[in-house]
Amino acid sequence: MFTGNLRRWPFFLYSMGLGFIEFFLDLTVIATTMGLTGFVESRPGPGREGITLGVFIVGMILMVFRANIAIRRNRDRGGSKKFIWGYVILLVMLAVFSPFEVLFYQHGEGGYSNPGLGILSIISFGMWIRLVFSSSDSESSGDISDEIAELAAKYGKVDIDPPAVAFTPSLRAAAPAFTQGGSPSFGKRR
Repeated sequence: MFTGNLRRWPFFLYSMGLGFIEFFLDLTVIATTMGLTGFVESRPGPGREGITLGVFIVGMILMVFRANIAIRRNRDRGGSKKFIWGYVILLVMLAVFSPFEVLFYQHGEGGYSNPGLGILSIISFGMWIRLVFSSSDSESSGDISDEIAELAAKYGKVDIDPPAVAFTPSLRAAAPAFTQGGSPSFGKRR
């Protein structure tokens, strides 16, 4: 599951797909437990425990899939392990704390917003953008050693180092030619 690489476009499509799946599954959990109007009209607290548990389960399952595609994308782009494990820990935090917003959120006037969860979401989005838009390792570094090793295994020994070429600059190419009047004639023939 966590093996292989994932290019930019498939990573973007899988991420969008997981976002839509989570949105519709959360709506399904809310609709089947108390209904959308019941959720909006309910008071925060004990009446929303079923919704909170459903959103938590959905979030944790999809967090595993998000971590999977993020690890594969990070491997493809040649990213550091510190970055990806920080991103995975952030995904776990969001999956754990998001259901509490469902439990305590109050709709309408006097409603509350959670700035801490908003900051975590902004950081997570920034890290996701970095995963999406950073180039793949083979694209950025020009490293073709894997392809050379594959060809060597298939056809025999392949010389990786280019042949050394001796280079000695000539004095004629370095100095401008002088005309009969004594002025330099930079490439101009008379």
